[in-house]
Amino acid sequence: MTFNTQKLENYFSDLIDKDKPARYVVGYSGGIDSTVLLHAINKMTGDIPVVAVHINHQLIPQAAEWEKHCRKFSESISVEFLSRKVIIDMNSGYGLEAASRKGRYDSFKQLIRKNDYLLTAHNQDDQVETVLLNIFRGCGLRGIRGIPASRKFFEGRLVRPLLRVSRNEISEYAKKYKLSWIEDPSNQYQKYDRNFLRHKILAQLKTRWPAVNNNVRKTSELASEINAELKEIAFIDAPLFYKNNQLDIRAIKNLSPARQKNILRYALLSLGFPLPSSIKLNQIINEVINARVDRQPLVQWSDVQVRRYRKKIYFLSEYFQPKDNNIEKIYLNGPNWQLGKGLGSLSLEKSDIGIKRSIAKEGFNVTFRAGGEKIKPLGSGYSRKVKKLFQEAAVVPWMRENIPLLFYEGNLVAVADMWLDKSYAADNGYIIRWNERPKIH
Repeated sequence: MTFNTQKLENYFSDLIDKDKPARYVVGYSGGIDSTVLLHAINKMTGDIPVVAVHINHQLIPQAAEWEKHCRKFSESISVEFLSRKVIIDMNSGYGLEAASRKGRYDSFKQLIRKNDYLLTAHNQDDQVETVLLNIFRGCGLRGIRGIPASRKFFEGRLVRPLLRVSRNEISEYAKKYKLSWIEDPSNQYQKYDRNFLRHKILAQLKTRWPAVNNNVRKTSELASEINAELKEIAFIDAPLFYKNNQLDIRAIKNLSPARQKNILRYALLSLGFPLPSSIKLNQIINEVINARVDRQPLVQWSDVQVRRYRKKIYFLSEYFQPKDNNIEKIYLNGPNWQLGKGLGSLSLEKSDIGIKRSIAKEGFNVTFRAGGEKIKPLGSGYSRKVKKLFQEAAVVPWMRENIPLLFYEGNLVAVADMWLDKSYAADNGYIIRWNERPKIH
């Protein structure tokens, strides 16, 4: 089997949308795969501009020479060349490979315009390696589908036109056109899982089962179809059960366990959260969905929390850190008072009815709940426990300790922007404005 520009055109006919791409932006590392892709797409493209983008990770001494090589090759085939340097955060917790990938795609996002197609040179062998590694890691159906051939990317699309092209075909093309490319020595380091799989395992698998690449490709494409069907089912279920990042427990309880898991995955992915393990997913069903109504269960992984309150399931990713400070004051004409990580800030704003000007001018101490606080809200004839007010307002329990309280001379004047004590209210006064207020219901 031989790869050529006609086959590339055929691949694109299955991938591209009806709208004509504004530009082909090729992720060009200088390796054989991206060199062949850049050369072939430039031969095929017609009147669609091609741009080669080289991301310099600055991780090895040869990085500058590799960038020069890529510029020279791009100029030799009359392709516009752009390069971007990225700094890889080695302490990010991602690992070198993942951190490098994040740096690349963050750079690509800054370059992609409306209707651009970002092309990367992942090939059939890369797909096989990805699928097998995902299976070894227990990644489930989404892992078996492997690398998607096309998806939305910022204002354009990310397209991988070589996913059905083997490394052997790519090598034949490069030799035919006498192309020059860079050999990255790190591709031989078998301390990396992908390289170990490539050089030690797959070489033997292909000897025993020559059609392994094609068969794994078929399996990944079938998994993609099944995944798409599950997504369609979730689209049907979502309007019935999923609103405002919350799931209605009464409705979801009527679903089968498999369909419950499907809507949970849909909800988490729609929020951009990492999916949990099968154990955690079962925990959500057993300990959250099926919990007694008076329980407040919590299941968490990574930076994600799944909580229940009354008849709703909440999906959270923020961890709040209130300032441990009840001395600093908020006062009229002063700066906004920062409440802490994820909690926004407080300021004062003029209102027809609000806090007396004399008190606002002198200022308040801001603190958080210690328990037992009472307030006499405007419109009420008697003092109420703040705890009871929170319950009546359906403030979720995990946020109650993060709601700021404003005190004047030891007396509670206001609970954030929610309740004002009538003893401190006056015409032409000032109200509390809670800026960037997190969700509390």
